[in-house]
Amino acid sequence: MNKYNFTEGRYIVVFDLGGTLVDEAMPELKALPKALIEKTGMDEKSLTQLLYYGIDQLMKENFRLSDDQIPASTILQNTLDHFKLNISLEILEEVAWQLFGGAETTYLTPLEGARELLKDLKESGGEIIALSNTAIPKSLLNKVFETHQLGGYFDEIILSSECGWRKPSSNVFKQLEETINLTPKDFVLFVGNSYEADMLPAINRGYKTVYIGNNNLALNSIPMPTFSVDSLDKLIDLMPHRKADLW
Repeated sequence: MNKYNFTEGRYIVVFDLGGTLVDEAMPELKALPKALIEKTGMDEKSLTQLLYYGIDQLMKENFRLSDDQIPASTILQNTLDHFKLNISLEILEEVAWQLFGGAETTYLTPLEGARELLKDLKESGGEIIALSNTAIPKSLLNKVFETHQLGGYFDEIILSSECGWRKPSSNVFKQLEETINLTPKDFVLFVGNSYEADMLPAINRGYKTVYIGNNNLALNSIPMPTFSVDSLDKLIDLMPHRKADLW
């Protein structure tokens, strides 16, 4: 496949994650290995209480209606302080990783067509960026993506749980543009499944957009996304490196 060559600038595709590229449903939680429980110095009941408290705090913050977001690392440290524990965040993260299933996790599994799309885009010379509202820290997301063989595709991953701002806030888009050193010559395409959080702010910043979801919603929204498809697997043949004349 030919390298991207229809603009003087870079070819950048920004993806939302949950519901766009990966399944956002919570995974079935697994029993923790005895050796890991012993590593924490806690009994199983107390550790379970800590984990469920921490997850509850993360999810409450994730769904709080606000542009800003308390970083996941702060919430997790506050959880340890609440239980008056002197264990590291790294150990707590390992516990959470095993709770989510470890190397057999079903959390954030790729949606149909995701790997093929990312592979095709990477081979075209495009830059792939993730911009997502989420509760989990980037270090845990990286483990999940490595398990699902997604990690190597992304040039940058920007999470609300790390940067402290949530879509559709202009602050998170400013963070995106600063992180990737965006210039006026660059071509930016934003792919997402939320009109309010993804499409509208991206359109307002001059990006091209693809809405994944109910086509009627996209067609009845003003301003309209550049394109809309009802599923991710239908996007690959519309991508700019394949159909430059459409863009």
